[in-house]
Amino acid sequence: MFEALSRFVPLRLAGMAGAALLLAACETPQVASVIDPAYATRGRAALTIVVAGPKEGLIVRQAAETAALKQFAARGVRALPSLALIPATQDETAEDELAIYRDADADVAFVMEQFSRDTHTGKTPVHYTPGHWRSSVFTDKNGNRRIYREYEPGYYSGGHTYTRTIAQYRGRLIELRSGDVMWRGDVDLIGGADYADIAADAAAALANRLMLDGFVTVTPSE
Repeated sequence: MFEALSRFVPLRLAGMAGAALLLAACETPQVASVIDPAYATRGRAALTIVVAGPKEGLIVRQAAETAALKQFAARGVRALPSLALIPATQDETAEDELAIYRDADADVAFVMEQFSRDTHTGKTPVHYTPGHWRSSVFTDKNGNRRIYREYEPGYYSGGHTYTRTIAQYRGRLIELRSGDVMWRGDVDLIGGADYADIAADAAAALANRLMLDGFVTVTPSE
């Protein structure tokens, strides 16, 4: 004898619990750099670097300087934050800033600027998966075979709100005695809604490229 048993599974809503999905981490930055021909064949000496973050707000600037300083420190490079030499309460001209860096016995300044940024907010597509019945046959303790049917309701997925930012930053290595731009690097990257995180990732990528290009003495890792 067969007996049919049925039940409904409560409705599921997949992917709708969160009101917003932010892209917190940046994708891998794309970096390009060039060395001024006048400095391309010169020997590299140990340098003291002043790190000057982009002037697009104190939070962003601090994040960028901290990220670059960490990269330099990890490789034994002596670097100073510009905010320790020139308080954010003071507005100096570019020439006066370089003079202050020279007075701090620095050799070069690593200066960053943001020259492009576009932020877009959108939603991922909404997808509906239709409901369906699932059936199974089993034998109960009395030896009767039964059909068990379970209905799996349809559910929605997607529909997340996201924020994506495409940004471009530029870094220049300036010799403080002459004012010459010795090196320039550009970085393109995609991140979320936190501009400070984006600037920090850009600063780290540019600092790493600067060291790979051989402008500072790098301490070998143990």
